[in-house]
Amino acid sequence: MNSFCGSRCKATRARFGPALASAGAGLVVPLVAPKSRIAELPDDVAHELKRLNVTVRSKRDEVFCLVCVLLLLSSLAVWEWCMILAEKKDLTLIFGFSRPLVIGLISYFVAVIAAEIKEAL
Repeated sequence: MNSFCGSRCKATRARFGPALASAGAGLVVPLVAPKSRIAELPDDVAHELKRLNVTVRSKRDEVFCLVCVLLLLSSLAVWEWCMILAEKKDLTLIFGFSRPLVIGLISYFVAVIAAEIKEAL
């Protein structure tokens, strides 16, 4: 069984970190768009604002969207770094896990936390 898996399994395991990092970057993409707050207004006001093509947004949400743009750019850089480490077959272990895997996990969980923050705004 081990001879069958051999190098293909090792090559697949080496891609877990970059895959998690890219999933984290994918989670950040929709966070860049600001949320409209029109639904929280009374119906007549919301209808008039929609007629005038006006959107209502929170200042905190706009600032967080800018932070998410920076987070998206940095997560793409982290993904590329994971890919390079995986290609070089980096053998550095952190808590018993490969360095690309740990970096990918951190990137993914930072994106999950950012999504939860966006939902709370």
